[in-house]
Amino acid sequence: MGNIAYVRQTWAKAKEYDRKWAKYEKSGGEIPARDLAMDTLRGVLHGKILVHNHCYRADEMAIMIDVAKEFGYKIASFQHGVEAYKVADLLKENGICGALWADWYGFKMESYDAINENIAYVHNAGACAIVHSDDANGIQRLNQEAAKAMAAGKRAGSTSAKKRPGPGCRPIPQNRSEFSNRPEALKPAKWRMWFCGTAIRSVPIRGRTRYGSTERCCMTPPIPGCARSATSSSASRAKEM
Repeated sequence: MGNIAYVRQTWAKAKEYDRKWAKYEKSGGEIPARDLAMDTLRGVLHGKILVHNHCYRADEMAIMIDVAKEFGYKIASFQHGVEAYKVADLLKENGICGALWADWYGFKMESYDAINENIAYVHNAGACAIVHSDDANGIQRLNQEAAKAMAAGKRAGSTSAKKRPGPGCRPIPQNRSEFSNRPEALKPAKWRMWFCGTAIRSVPIRGRTRYGSTERCCMTPPIPGCARSATSSSASRAKEM
């Protein structure tokens, strides 16, 4: 209760700060005192800064959604959200993503109610589920983290067989990785990186990666100006190797 009281008090100050500056910008007069912290919150109120809210528990997320509605700002995502499965309907209703761990739990009281099916349940509820990791190694293998979430969802009978892109996502992203075998495989036999609609073929050699030539992706037209930069960067890498 004390945390939320402080948060609401801070947003109330930010609203008043915004009113003073809006009045000055419209009518002139005495310049309001500058506060850099309030400048940041004013940017949030005007939609110029996205909020990625750190929350673990379902009640925290529900309360922060209420606070955002009270003061008129948008939460883009909840980070970690180990209990997001409990409020998946609220996430969908308010267009908020959950940047979630596949299976981290139990390291402190707030994370005790985590489940491995969290990402799958949020996804199946129609909300935006993002596979997330704080670990320096984990962030390099998010395809495997996603595979763990999918496996947990399938065991619970909750993962849809159809692939559904998240809200606002393109069906075939211009920047992506493709693997020639199962995504949960520890060592994919071949992989290909796509940059702005251009495929950069890569062949692992003795633990290192040698970048080769590029080929046009016929499935996604490149963004104007991207194909040139992707091709030139690939050519420069080839010369370096």
